[in-house]
Amino acid sequence: MKFAVAAAAASLALLASATAGPAAARPATAPSKPAVVLDKKIAGVRYMDHVVFSDSAAALGRRDGDAAAAVRLNRRGGGGGENYHLHLHQHFYCSHHAAHDGHHHYHYEADDDDDRDDVDFDREAHTEARVYLLKYYGGPVISNVEVTILLWGAANYASDLEGFYSGVTNSTYFDMLAQYYTPTQTIGRGTFVKSISLTGLPSSKSIDDSAIQTYLRSLVSAGTITPSGNTYYPIHFAPGYSITQGGQGSCQVFCAYHGTIDVSDISSTKYLYYGVLPDQGGSCAGGCGSAATTFQNLCSVSSHELVEATTDAAVGVASVVGSPLAWYNTNQGEIGDICNAQQGTVVGGNGVTYTVQKEYSNNAGACVLA
Repeated sequence: MKFAVAAAAASLALLASATAGPAAARPATAPSKPAVVLDKKIAGVRYMDHVVFSDSAAALGRRDGDAAAAVRLNRRGGGGGENYHLHLHQHFYCSHHAAHDGHHHYHYEADDDDDRDDVDFDREAHTEARVYLLKYYGGPVISNVEVTILLWGAANYASDLEGFYSGVTNSTYFDMLAQYYTPTQTIGRGTFVKSISLTGLPSSKSIDDSAIQTYLRSLVSAGTITPSGNTYYPIHFAPGYSITQGGQGSCQVFCAYHGTIDVSDISSTKYLYYGVLPDQGGSCAGGCGSAATTFQNLCSVSSHELVEATTDAAVGVASVVGSPLAWYNTNQGEIGDICNAQQGTVVGGNGVTYTVQKEYSNNAGACVLA
């Protein structure tokens, strides 16, 4: 998704919900309320309200549009803990033998699926269920990102960016992303591969995303880059470039974005994942982060797109709310959009401290750094 400029703060929510990848591939209009998801694989459950405990039972309210349903939680004694069994009509069941750790941990499981997810409820008479803002829609993530920087002209901070991507992908900042696994993929730390100074570039300093995609496809055809399921290509632009995407302009509406290209006709892999990072000086200065230096704000914007590409890799070719979207919120967009422009610092694997943007954690229910 796009990292929106601060000057457009009044429309940040709108941008976050309406701009996923190229304009022609934005997801269709989705339900008006964010999903509170206790198990990402349960298609029939969209809005979970709260749990009310008593000595013998609990009720879980479910709201799905205007519909309402109730579930029963029957308490049964068991050695060393309490055993619960939950039924929501025929949608799913849950069972758990709770340890004495101050919390009940419930495993929610679809009737035809053995994969389980944990959701915590406090041991109180009335406890709200944790809101999982990001829901999994079936698309790919990047398991162990391999970053190759593409330099579009004489981009500023080229050598510093190599250290940034090397350090941040091998840090606790990436460890937090392990929660965003899929039925077939996990997310771990990544690596920086190399930088490529691009040649044969279009002569105009005003360039649209469609031209960027055409150029990237030419690099694949020429063998200059070899995309895989793990590769990510952040394109860092020299000062003076004006970039448009979906009719919106760099440093006017957005600070950066990430996208997807279907390259299955010219490559052994299906998708190419890329980011577009305009120079953060000039007209972007002051609107794309509040850190003390341009490089710090560039790192923040770059981390936003890096983590979104990792957790929602194929958003750029999504046309509906469903696969190939991965982790997504129909109101607020992707993992970085929810925490847009909230900055902090992390110590990279290379021992250097970098400014990054906070990212949303389903597990913590908050914007976090690690």
